[in-house]
Amino acid sequence: MNIPEENLNLLNENGVLILPAVLGKEELIKIKNQIYACNNINFNDSLGALLISDNLWIEHLALFSKTSLETILHPNLLNLLDSYFGEEAILGSFKYQKKISGGKFISLHRDKGPGLVIFIYLNDISIKTGATRFIKGSHKLLINDINESKFNDAEYVDKDKYFTDSHSIQSIGEKAGTIQIFSQNILHDLPLYEKAGREIIFAIFYPKSAAILCEDHLFRNNNLLDLTADQKSRLILNCKSEGLSFTKVGKNRTTSDLYKISFLRKIYYIFRYYLFLFIDYMLSTFKIK
Repeated sequence: MNIPEENLNLLNENGVLILPAVLGKEELIKIKNQIYACNNINFNDSLGALLISDNLWIEHLALFSKTSLETILHPNLLNLLDSYFGEEAILGSFKYQKKISGGKFISLHRDKGPGLVIFIYLNDISIKTGATRFIKGSHKLLINDINESKFNDAEYVDKDKYFTDSHSIQSIGEKAGTIQIFSQNILHDLPLYEKAGREIIFAIFYPKSAAILCEDHLFRNNNLLDLTADQKSRLILNCKSEGLSFTKVGKNRTTSDLYKISFLRKIYYIFRYYLFLFIDYMLSTFKIK
């Protein structure tokens, strides 16, 4: 993974950095095969895949994909993150996301926080399947007129006030294996996309001084064996964490708690997911375009 030093200046100035096709075909195939082996849909915030609205998530990606973990902890990537933070970067969130329906969009917002978000695209990026758009330099703006989300920590803003085409950055046309790094404070949206199927590895890194924000991960020992001591130090193994948890223990907040997913809505999400799979199967079988 080659990341030239000048990319640090771009990340600092723009708040977003796009590294086209960093991962090769062989590595992508490995990652996908490991991820696809996890196909257990459930809502008990423990193992397997979780359905939330239009997204399929695997919350404990470090349990299922050794290659993904090694990729996100690549020394060259860690060096860039360390330089950005001015201290050691800690892996605070690590999961897989797939868009299971099209015809959707996400309004202009920021996630707000001290971290850097990383998308690793597992398929080609096109306007039809969804390409996140960023307002260059907006991570430095002082924004007061916000609309806070009722379901997560995102802060939404008036698109007409902040969006200009001349200051937008979007990775349309890039190939699978592209890495996108952006500040949690940058304004971004997801313009209307027609087709389902976008797949990404989703990660957030925090400076070690903010490690308490890290989510409560599960790791598989076999997936840690080949990591260096430095790579292991980036995992939330010996630090206190008050972030989102994916196991229901005591009174800690889980994904279902955060999004207030009722039992009936969980059933609806499952039914809808398998309906989409059935429709895709029928379309491919009869070659309906």
